[in-house]
Amino acid sequence: MKFVKAFAAVIATAALAMGTVTASQAAGTTLTLGAIAKPTTLSYDKAEAGNRVWFFQASYDQLMHETENGTIVPWLATSWAYNNAQTVLTLKIRSGVKFTDGSSLDATDVVASLKAFKAGNGPTANYLDSMSTATAQGTDTVVIKLSQSDPAFLHYLANTAGTIGSPKSTATVPVGSGPYVLDTAATIAGSKYVYTANPNYWNKAERAYDNLTIYIYEDQTALVNALRSGTVQGGNVADPSAAKSLVGAGLSTSQSYVDAKGIYFDDRTGKQGSCIKDVNVRKAINMVFDRAAMVKSLEGGNGSPTAQYIPTYNAGFDKSFDAMYKYDVTAAKKLMAASKFAKGCTITMPTFAPYFGQAVYDIINAQLGKIGIKVKETAEAGGTFISNILGNKYNAYLMQFERSGEPWTLINFMLTRNATFNQEGYANAAVTKAIADYKAATADKRGPILKALNKALTEDAWFCVWYAKQANFVYKTATIKAPQTGNIIPFLYNIK
Repeated sequence: MKFVKAFAAVIATAALAMGTVTASQAAGTTLTLGAIAKPTTLSYDKAEAGNRVWFFQASYDQLMHETENGTIVPWLATSWAYNNAQTVLTLKIRSGVKFTDGSSLDATDVVASLKAFKAGNGPTANYLDSMSTATAQGTDTVVIKLSQSDPAFLHYLANTAGTIGSPKSTATVPVGSGPYVLDTAATIAGSKYVYTANPNYWNKAERAYDNLTIYIYEDQTALVNALRSGTVQGGNVADPSAAKSLVGAGLSTSQSYVDAKGIYFDDRTGKQGSCIKDVNVRKAINMVFDRAAMVKSLEGGNGSPTAQYIPTYNAGFDKSFDAMYKYDVTAAKKLMAASKFAKGCTITMPTFAPYFGQAVYDIINAQLGKIGIKVKETAEAGGTFISNILGNKYNAYLMQFERSGEPWTLINFMLTRNATFNQEGYANAAVTKAIADYKAATADKRGPILKALNKALTEDAWFCVWYAKQANFVYKTATIKAPQTGNIIPFLYNIK
């Protein structure tokens, strides 16, 4: 079963409001961070990004790194080159790198990690779907053959798919070549993760802190209190009013509109027997929510109303598509009457009030009730919320998903039959055609194809997106140059 980045997935080029706090950041200091999601494993073959990215970047290196703006730079791979057809990728692997157990890292370990990641059925194992073979040539060269060209393959290698670990690594004791070593004696699984400097790290100059501690705060109030008291130096604050209060208290924030918040459907195929299969029902659900009012009431105005999952920074975005689902309860009732569920229906949904708050669930129940849809709720905990969604336990769910600035990554995260969050494998002809056309097209031809894809998604009511939510990474005594393109929180190596 595919797991994923908690609360989301991949982000895009973001607007920012940077803080300018700089303080003690030299070697010998400790960086303390607050994470809103605990790791389910520390094994490199199931590496996650999103809110769990720090746990893997602390222990492991990746083949490439990404700067804040998404530029791919050398890391364990010092250089790379494609053949003309872009179906064979040759990597040169850095020499002199050691795992924390003292063994040397070479091309053979890279190949083993790539194969393990693809076979590991982890959150983003599908990133390596196009990899047919990976072979080592000597100690410093890896040749990867692709079944077909993959527009985002280098991005994947700079992300979770390029996480390189030792064969001795386990789910609880990571063995990598990263900047830190997990202190298993001081660590309390699910609560606090303590790391000390890797004494044999090959790039000590780029390690801004000698020690790292990550506390888990699944309750947002607890995270806000930890930031206010100085227990942690940075964390992802979901509540914009809380973020504003912290900034007023002297902290800084790195802001971006990275998430699309709304109701996501998980029974469009009808396998669970719910009314979500009926497109008129999905359209009716889209029309019964006043998006502008919800931004105001739920986010204090810190968001941008939209009915599109495709973001504004994607060539497929078209403002006119938002007009498909203007707030109109009367029109929504007519759609229900035209559906096979004119007398109403019941859908199942999980709730996770400690993160999202109770108010939003009250709105969902009230508005859906106006068109005859009852919601059967099940309260979930942080440790089961995502896994039960991915297990197709519910007909629909509230979520805020990141949207990658790399279109092919976005497509593989949400839209293909085997995408991470298309767990039911839903497809329709127009979307399938647009995805195939995009992959076959040259870069200069892809813009109109993305627009056709977005139109097909919106017309079929694949999702019920309400708005682009403002994200706030709040921090102090550190430097965040810019929001991280491709992730909801800064990458660990970009916190200075």
